Amino acid sequence: MNWTTIEKLREKAGQMPPGFLDEVMAEATVDGERVLLSQAAYQKIKAKYLPPPLQGAGDLVAKFAKPIARAIDRVAKTDLQNCNKCKQRQAKLNTALPFTRNKEPNHDGKASP
Repeated sequence: MNWTTIEKLREKAGQMPPGFLDEVMAEATVDGERVLLSQAAYQKIKAKYLPPPLQGAGDLVAKFAKPIARAIDRVAKTDLQNCNKCKQRQAKLNTALPFTRNKEPNHDGKASP
């Protein structure tokens, strides 16, 4: 069970997309000043409103390049933000430079720290 205060929840809702606070309150139980949310409801709302964590360098590049592509699309009437080649390069860069460490054995047979 996850919990927070109503005050902190309202602060967070100010940074989230519309509907976030309503959905949390519909799923939550309010106990005085505390808002209680089941783990399943928390995961569902988290998946809907929070972006997934960056998997690698490709996601980081895309995070900065997509707003630029959207601006170019608006001005030049193009569709760069949905470019399949860009998505392929993003996936390749994520594979080449992931943000998670592999627990594969190194040359001496021990797992990497």
